[in-house]
Amino acid sequence: MKERNTMGRCAMPPGQRAKQFMPFSALTGLETSLRRKERELLRVGKPQIPEEEAERINRELSELQKNDTIHVTFFRSGMINSVCGTVGETDLSSGFLEAAGTRIPIRDILHLEREK
Repeated sequence: MKERNTMGRCAMPPGQRAKQFMPFSALTGLETSLRRKERELLRVGKPQIPEEEAERINRELSELQKNDTIHVTFFRSGMINSVCGTVGETDLSSGFLEAAGTRIPIRDILHLEREK
């Protein structure tokens, strides 16, 4: 015989009772589609940097040392990204800079600032 509560109804097992309060999304997949569309709309073409800025970036790169703290803005996959952190490996011959654990192609750097 099933256990009855004070209202005379059969008691619901605790696991079933918890399910009725779980979040529900009537529009499954909508959130994923919106995020994908947002990423598409935020994509930009790679900006061209002025010659003077390119020369300044090259000077900064030549003076960088491991563990220097920098702020670097770069272009990747249609997006402009920024990273602040310490310099890891810098390999100018292969064209890569590592900052805050992110490997950045030097040709994609738009702005580089070293904290003094």
